Amino acid sequence: MVICIAGMHRSGTSMIARMLNICGVHLGEEKDLIPPAGDNPEGFWENDKFRIINEEILACFNGSWDLPPLFGDGWTKDPRLLHIHSRASKLIKEFSAYHLWGWKDPRNSLTLPFWQAHISGLKIIVCLRNPYDVYLSLSRRGYASNTFSYALWLTYSQQLLAAAEDENRIITHFDSYFHDPQSELRRLLNFLQIAADDETLVKACKTISVDLRHSSGKINDLLASNAPQNLIQIYKELCLQAGPVYLSSLDKQERSSLDKFEPNFETDVERYKKLLASTTLETERLLNQVFELNDIIKQKTNNIQTIEDDLKKLRESYAQLQDELKMSQESFAQLQERLNNLLKKRLSYILRKIFTLFTHPLRIFKKILSGLFYGLTNIHKVPSVLRREGMQGLLLRLHNRINVNAVLQTNNAALQTTDIAHKKIYEQLVSMACKKIKDDYVPLSDENVSSEESTIKLIAFYLPQFHPIPLNDEFWGKGFTEWMNVSKATPQFVGHYQPRLPGELGFYDLRVPEIQKRQIELAKKYGIYGFCFHYYWFNGQRLLRKPLDLFLESKEDFPFCVCWANENWTRRWDGQENDILIAQEHSPESDLRFIKDILPLFQDKRYIRINGRPVLIIYRPNILSNVSETVERWREYCQANGIATPYLIAAQTFWFTDPREVNFDAAVEFPPHNIALPDISHLLKIANPNYSGNIFDYKDIVKKCSSASAAEYKLFKTVFPGWDNEARKPGCGYTFAFSSPELYKNWLLNAAKVTLQEKCPEKRLLFINAWNEWAEGAYLEPDQRYGYAYLKATADAIKEISLLEKNLSTYEIKKFDTRNKFDSRMNRPVIVFQSGKVGSTSLHLSLEKKFKELEISTPVYHAHILEKIDQRIERIKQIRTDPSASIQKLLESKKIRQQMDNNHEQCWNVISMVRDPVA
Repeated sequence: MVICIAGMHRSGTSMIARMLNICGVHLGEEKDLIPPAGDNPEGFWENDKFRIINEEILACFNGSWDLPPLFGDGWTKDPRLLHIHSRASKLIKEFSAYHLWGWKDPRNSLTLPFWQAHISGLKIIVCLRNPYDVYLSLSRRGYASNTFSYALWLTYSQQLLAAAEDENRIITHFDSYFHDPQSELRRLLNFLQIAADDETLVKACKTISVDLRHSSGKINDLLASNAPQNLIQIYKELCLQAGPVYLSSLDKQERSSLDKFEPNFETDVERYKKLLASTTLETERLLNQVFELNDIIKQKTNNIQTIEDDLKKLRESYAQLQDELKMSQESFAQLQERLNNLLKKRLSYILRKIFTLFTHPLRIFKKILSGLFYGLTNIHKVPSVLRREGMQGLLLRLHNRINVNAVLQTNNAALQTTDIAHKKIYEQLVSMACKKIKDDYVPLSDENVSSEESTIKLIAFYLPQFHPIPLNDEFWGKGFTEWMNVSKATPQFVGHYQPRLPGELGFYDLRVPEIQKRQIELAKKYGIYGFCFHYYWFNGQRLLRKPLDLFLESKEDFPFCVCWANENWTRRWDGQENDILIAQEHSPESDLRFIKDILPLFQDKRYIRINGRPVLIIYRPNILSNVSETVERWREYCQANGIATPYLIAAQTFWFTDPREVNFDAAVEFPPHNIALPDISHLLKIANPNYSGNIFDYKDIVKKCSSASAAEYKLFKTVFPGWDNEARKPGCGYTFAFSSPELYKNWLLNAAKVTLQEKCPEKRLLFINAWNEWAEGAYLEPDQRYGYAYLKATADAIKEISLLEKNLSTYEIKKFDTRNKFDSRMNRPVIVFQSGKVGSTSLHLSLEKKFKELEISTPVYHAHILEKIDQRIERIKQIRTDPSASIQKLLESKKIRQQMDNNHEQCWNVISMVRDPVA
């Protein structure tokens, strides 16, 4: 017999597994059992091999124990599970020698159909506990939200009950073992057909420790905690099936609550049966229609397949023709090059011949002079040579001298020819290397674009994970930094941009002050207003603190703020999200200590503020302990220390959206979090046969984010230049394909237009994710592929935003002093244009509306110029003119200038258009 122990986490699964082990159920070798830990000192009694398989199943569908995936129909046959099925079969075979064995893992609640496919007649023990007690237990481990805990309990229970057949499951309540443990354990053993004597039962029950039961909530506690109705319904139903021991342990009030539930449940069952019977005929009719449609679809599919086959053949023919054309072009190029070489050689030969022909007399003359010079310098040797060697010896010496000169001349010509060849080859290689740079590579710009050109402030998230620290050395090896993941990334499909290699800054170390100084110089040069440093703080322990400390010491004139990464620190850098390295413990004391530690940052004059309040971003606000009380505690502490209360911004991560739920001031988008998009993997040529990642189109997220409706709360926009975490998750990453600087710029401009709608200039913050997230492909820093293209796109967007602001104006009515004398010809208002364009439709409509409000007749448009008489008086010269003409054209007209000089300058009501940029 094989036993599967399942149920929600913190529901007594470890306690029940230990008792069954004492009663004879084999759970595996001791070395394979997870050892005790701080949150489970009596041991988990959980086989690590089964746990690993369960986690890999959830990871295949982009889930984990605390973020359960949504399984579709027939998910156990998914091709991504083939290798896991094989390992599961081998693991089950290892246990086949035991007649009675089993395993415990709360994740079984989610993966039970997978194991049922391998083990027939599997017996399931459903461990039940009050969801309110589960919430309290999880809150002591960092999961402070009861909404999160209840949702998790409901998901585990629904999926477990859907997969476990009634005849093969038994429900046992955690509270029963603290009321009559022997009776409840005997009920469990009878269901499993396990024989055990009283001594064994007593021994097993002695392992139950009352000290480990920190909470014992009642059903009324659950009702008072605003638990969802469907959760209460399921829990009551399960309680009724939890056996006599649990039911007898209930007090009168709790029993009454359950009794009230029973008739409602039975009534609902009868109602659903009648509803089911009434819809059977309609279901059959619809099924027949489905079958007919399936036949049509099958026929259409066959037609499509035929067309696709024909198209494939055409593509193959086209490809073949393309190859032939390419070969022909290459052959033509080779022939052309050969012809050019022959022509050059022929021309060179002709020139040499001509040169030789014209210089022949000179060469003869040179030889004569050379011989003469040689003879003159050595004439004193002639008598002795004649005496020793005679006339023949003297002539032989002259002949050898002439031949030596000829050989030297020939060798020099050959060396010169070789040098020329080497030079040409070198020039050719340099030319080829230059051509490898893509057309969209952008070099460093000479222009400086200040962030002050616009009222919108661009803030880039800054990652401090590019320097070694002792904990990283311990977890991943000596000298580990994020660059190790970045540099080893490989492309997974055709057109996949990997690896991403840095440009100017290189594989930098953030312990070097000059690196951060250059980063700030580049950010300022291309219009970035400030950095938002990711802040890693774990109950008083700060990690990766060096970059921020260097920034604070440097006194660089550059604004900044921080984002507290308040989640558990896991192996996410290498793709393992479920392996916790340092737990993030949230408690009132810990959260108060955090605000104390961060207070010196708020006091820095460079810290980014909104209306005097320092900006603080929280990455996962919904896991704070009693978040509303924590927020109030932070604000009280800041006020007590003479600091303005922080402007709290909640990051929209892990499907959290509304900051009002946690008493925050605003939210900030954190794409690609909380955005669902279609996967386009099937449209691409995947190179890795084991690839299990997800690929999305960057254009889709730009379109979706740009068309999103306005929020009912304050929401800061965020864009990212790209996203690809292949470096952290080899072969299974999230990739946004087809990103480009132009698309990024368009997204940034659309986000800026939304941001301009904010009336308060200090709230016009626009975030970029990120400055240097290299392992996730989200960075503005220069790289070897695009150079400074994304920085330039940012600067270009800033300039366009600035221009947009200048063209957006509002109008106000002002009064102009009347003069003692009034010219009857000027009985209508004069329009004084201070900025903008004259004659636009929107301007005309706005002015007409203002005149009607003032009960003034339809106006005659005027243009004017101001001419200073002295430092105190300004005279207005005016003239009637066509409103569609621009001021510049009016001023350039000689006729109009004359009319302006002849007209009187007196006037009364003046409508003035003034600049006040808004969205």
